[in-house]
Amino acid sequence: MKNVKLNSEQQAALEKIKQGGNCIIPGNAGTGKSTLLRHLHEAIPEAVFVAPTGAAARLIGGVTINSLFRIPPQPYITDWSMGVISNKGVRKTIKAIKVLVVDESSLVRSDIFAAIDYRLRQYAPDGCAKYRYNKLVKGAVCGIPRVLDAGQCNDCYSLAVIALKLKEIFGTADINELPISFDIAWYEQKAVAVLLALLHLGLKNIRLGPRLPAFYRRISRKLW
Repeated sequence: MKNVKLNSEQQAALEKIKQGGNCIIPGNAGTGKSTLLRHLHEAIPEAVFVAPTGAAARLIGGVTINSLFRIPPQPYITDWSMGVISNKGVRKTIKAIKVLVVDESSLVRSDIFAAIDYRLRQYAPDGCAKYRYNKLVKGAVCGIPRVLDAGQCNDCYSLAVIALKLKEIFGTADINELPISFDIAWYEQKAVAVLLALLHLGLKNIRLGPRLPAFYRRISRKLW
């Protein structure tokens, strides 16, 4: 790759990626996206490269999404179908991910992105999951982002306000009729208070993880 020079646009994109944060590199076939990704191997050695197909993965020197994250080949992936990874080496690799590069992201279904997030929360629980969750570019629906980061736990009130406004705009009788979910991925006092507040408001579609808090596990045992 040392003999292949990047043009000005590729070099600018490379510098932007090295600064951190989310980056989307669009372009038609033959515009040099894969060449840029191969340069990333040298620029960011710790980056992990994945793609939805074997051919695309080989082209960028990576692996398939399903292979790395052990995602089962099913029509639709849910948390319940993910299970656990028995291979310690794979768990260690996932836990060490700091930079994740997804090639051909337009071919990746939303449930596959959710499965990637599930694995990152499952095996990399050393900090607030939002810092890994925000690395996933999930796009938007009619201009509305699929993922909204509420910031710190005590800022989640903004999400409740947004949900109520969407309920008003779409004219639904119940906020739970909207195709939205709340993801609470780390447990400290504030996050537990947030969970209790959402339950008190009657909100459903709340996803918890990577582990349930102790008090909730006790409640679940009593209910079941």
